Amino acid sequence: MLLTALQPPPSVRSLLACSGLLFLGWTLVAWLTGALGVPADGDEIDYLQRGLTLVSNDSLADAYRPPLYPLVIWSLGQLLPQPLVLDAARLLNILLVSIVPGLWLWYAGRSPYPGAGLLMALFSALWPPFYLYAFNAMAEAPSFLFWHGAILLTLLAAADAERSSRRPPLLPVTLAGVCLGLLGLLKANNILVAAPLALMFWLLSPQPRNRRLRALALMAAAAMLVVSPWLLYVKHHTGQWRVTTTGGINLMLGSGRYDFGMGGDPNTLQARYLAAHPSAALEQEVQQRIPVFDSTTLPRDFIDDQAREMALDIWRRYPQVQRHYGLLKVLHSFGFSLRGPVDYVTAGFFLVATLVALAGLWSRALRPLAVMHLGCTLCGALMAFFFLPNIRFKTFYFDTTGLLLIAHALGYVLLQHRRRRRDHPLTQKGGLSAPAAG
Repeated sequence: MLLTALQPPPSVRSLLACSGLLFLGWTLVAWLTGALGVPADGDEIDYLQRGLTLVSNDSLADAYRPPLYPLVIWSLGQLLPQPLVLDAARLLNILLVSIVPGLWLWYAGRSPYPGAGLLMALFSALWPPFYLYAFNAMAEAPSFLFWHGAILLTLLAAADAERSSRRPPLLPVTLAGVCLGLLGLLKANNILVAAPLALMFWLLSPQPRNRRLRALALMAAAAMLVVSPWLLYVKHHTGQWRVTTTGGINLMLGSGRYDFGMGGDPNTLQARYLAAHPSAALEQEVQQRIPVFDSTTLPRDFIDDQAREMALDIWRRYPQVQRHYGLLKVLHSFGFSLRGPVDYVTAGFFLVATLVALAGLWSRALRPLAVMHLGCTLCGALMAFFFLPNIRFKTFYFDTTGLLLIAHALGYVLLQHRRRRRDHPLTQKGGLSAPAAG
């Protein structure tokens, strides 16, 4: 145990009150900063379009977006007038992220690591990136919720396995798999976190190898059960097994040679890369394919395949330039472009969390969490290297596990301090000698 368990565990009413207060507070922040009431921008436009036209033209049939968040938009469109759907989606996202601290309070009252749970509740309540991305009608907020849920349930599964080495932790493992499946239905790249999460469970669980394998197989089966209807649906409409038709497009975006209409700022990393590595021949080839990339009538899977083919060709012809650009994108995504206060904080947090993870590898108590965090860091780095240096990816992959690791490390330090105080001879009962008479 990292700290004494909560006595008694918090009630459902208190957890709801905590989440409700956070929702009101961050909604006020969104209103004061002008995040509510503004027109849709970027990916919000696409999510809204696909959600609101879901029934009328089967807008998910091309698999351009995994279905879960467009289904959320569609549900809001059935309940509200269309002009209210955008801000309703933003408010719902703030609410979803506000649930996360309540989940960690619940975990603190029922796990062998209550101190870490309390700290994680505090961190997730006050960490601005979680909420700033919730101010947009995109899939990040529900992704944060299900990712925290998957980690929390996996930790509880490992704790159950420690309490009963004979009984496999069926329920928490199954629910963790459901969370992973829902993550895949929100964004295809979310599923990358499954490997670090499984590795953490493997290192934490004291059960024999065959029982750990069965537990992980159950987790994978639950995730596949959630995702498989979507895979079958896409196979039926596109003729191919794929989760999404954005992979090739994002790979082409990651090559830096075409921005699919999302550029225009000469100070972006992509614009500076193009200025430093001009290629007239390659530019001409890309221009020839723009009518395909920008088409609104060609099938999305065809456009995605064409974009992937072009991006892989660029990698084959210019491997050294692409590797250099990929490394710049990784550094950029972790804040090392150092453009201002946000980058300074991002880079500082990266350094602190990475140092804690490296030190945690030498601690038996922290090693599983450190391995998971480093694995998720690698996932985020790969996403930036091959695709986009989007800080949204960094926040999803890095921040949650970084904060969790720091929370457990602080809890571990506090526990060791309490043990040293308890065992010190001056603090033990009768440890102080009575003063001499006279």
